[in-house]
Amino acid sequence: MKVPIWLKAIVTFILAILIAWQIGPRRFVSNIEGIHLDYLFYALLFFPLVIFLGTEKWYAISKDKVRNPDRKSFLISFLGGMSIGLITPARVGEFSRVLFLESHSKAELTGIAFVDRVIDLQVTLILGVWSVFIFLDKFSFFIFSSVVLLGLIFLYRPQVFMVILRPFAKILPFEKQATLFLTGMNSISARVITQCLLLRTVVSIIDLFQFYILINAFSYVSLSAALAAYPLVIFANILPITIGGVGIREGVSAIILARFNVAPETAVSASFLLFCINTLLPGLIGTFFVTRIKLKKNRKYQKAITA
Repeated sequence: MKVPIWLKAIVTFILAILIAWQIGPRRFVSNIEGIHLDYLFYALLFFPLVIFLGTEKWYAISKDKVRNPDRKSFLISFLGGMSIGLITPARVGEFSRVLFLESHSKAELTGIAFVDRVIDLQVTLILGVWSVFIFLDKFSFFIFSSVVLLGLIFLYRPQVFMVILRPFAKILPFEKQATLFLTGMNSISARVITQCLLLRTVVSIIDLFQFYILINAFSYVSLSAALAAYPLVIFANILPITIGGVGIREGVSAIILARFNVAPETAVSASFLLFCINTLLPGLIGTFFVTRIKLKKNRKYQKAITA
């Protein structure tokens, strides 16, 4: 069920008030005043690299389905998608990146974009194995590890799942688009999947290191503590009940890092700054490209789609 934007705004406001009340305005302001700006600068230095690697992954996985692919167009597509993703539940608006590119089939390209998102989630799940090992019991660890394995099977052997998915596609009112979507999901070679997994792993390691730097901008914490909290903070972004995940992400960060004696104001500040650097900032840049969405296709490619 889609959560109305007004309800998300109310939930966001309430969570922000609750967090501020729990921490206390004075402690929060005092914490911000004590930030080491050089650490913040170091975290910002990685921002261009994160965007470059994210764009490169999107280019690698979908260039074969795009007319006249060039990295500039994919950069615009990547940033534009992030812009629309900011205001949509669970950032599903990022799928709009396909609208910035010219392709034979938007539906097929959307299937590829879906796999791209699964790759992001899969790497976060792999990093999350450490968090589950620390915080949950052995049975939960087994279930979680099984989900990780299923994710890898989906990426490298999607045809196993196509046996189940294709019959459902045939009964949908938009059967042709659904079939093209599944075709896109099933069209990526194992070599490209591996390349994209490696690129995303590098991005996640950088992201994790930025999180670690930002926490230490306020007070010292070990790298193992940051590693334990990071995947759960990223998972919090999936919950589509607030605008941009604000409140949920910070609350999860405060709860998890409290296990490592990190003050809640430090956890909240670090997770929010990470969001601002790697999500909000590129999303704001992407707003300058939203008008470049390509909804119209020339006759040649329209015929290719309807053939």
